[in-house]
Amino acid sequence: MTDVVHNSWFALHHPIRMDLYVSQIAFLLFVAFTVRTAWRGAASRGAALRAAD
Repeated sequence: MTDVVHNSWFALHHPIRMDLYVSQIAFLLFVAFTVRTAWRGAASRGAALRAAD
């Protein structure tokens, strides 16, 4: 996220390639919308590993 904020500030002051900037924002949105699912999967895997011990 901080990289997107930094690049947004940079884009206000310098010309940048918009296709790269937009793809970075799209990736940030993808992560924001899928982090909950990934977190649940990591938590359930940890519980399964503890149960196996």
